[in-house]
Amino acid sequence: LAALNADRPLALFLDFDGTLTPIRKDPGECYIDKETGRLLKSLSGSGRSVVAVLSGRSLRDLEKRIDVPGIYYAGSHGLEIRGPGVRYVHRPAQHLKPLLDAVRSSLAERLGGIEGVRIEEKPYSFALHYRGAPGTTATAVRRALHNALAAQPAAPSPLTVMTGKKVLEVAPSTSWNKGSAALYIMARLDEDYLPVCLGDDTTDETLFLAFEGKGVTVRVGSSRKTAAGYYLRGRHEVPRFLRELDEWLHGRPGPRR
Repeated sequence: LAALNADRPLALFLDFDGTLTPIRKDPGECYIDKETGRLLKSLSGSGRSVVAVLSGRSLRDLEKRIDVPGIYYAGSHGLEIRGPGVRYVHRPAQHLKPLLDAVRSSLAERLGGIEGVRIEEKPYSFALHYRGAPGTTATAVRRALHNALAAQPAAPSPLTVMTGKKVLEVAPSTSWNKGSAALYIMARLDEDYLPVCLGDDTTDETLFLAFEGKGVTVRVGSSRKTAAGYYLRGRHEVPRFLRELDEWLHGRPGPRR
């Protein structure tokens, strides 16, 4: 917190899975707890900060799992954004939905019946989860995805594959990402906000790069390959970070030394 500027309001950009909530074997079980919900409400209502949650999940799913009014939500890695005065869908993603549906259907046939593998359908992407599958299944999942993409007539493929923690995300090949979504939100704020970013996965690196040298970027979990300027040792430190940040914003005692 020593890196924060008391004269500037804060724009908090927070990842969901692995940051605000623990990663679970079944992604459908992930919701924020009551304390995190209370902190997000308090932070966004402080008058000195705005809060945005960015995720690979669909916008509708993300809103359901957080359910805090008055904050910004960016789903599908930033392809969909909703918040105070903001409604955005990345147009190129809309045009590729038929191709995404075709690849997803092909994968469902190829991977049907494999225990621990689940396809999560989203409006403008889909995720291939294999957290509950045996270790040897990962190779088969990657091969099936490669074959499904290769079978499509478009070349080179207008789709890209993003690798996460036991998940492969198939989305439109575009320069738009979580970092782009955060910059889009920042451009619509009426003051000079200081960005503060928290994330734990490779897809959050676009967020850190977007504000490199311009804000406070925090990797959740130590990693040598990160553009973040700071790090927390693990997700278990996130609630304390948010709590102390909330106290600092409300003029109460700051970080304990």
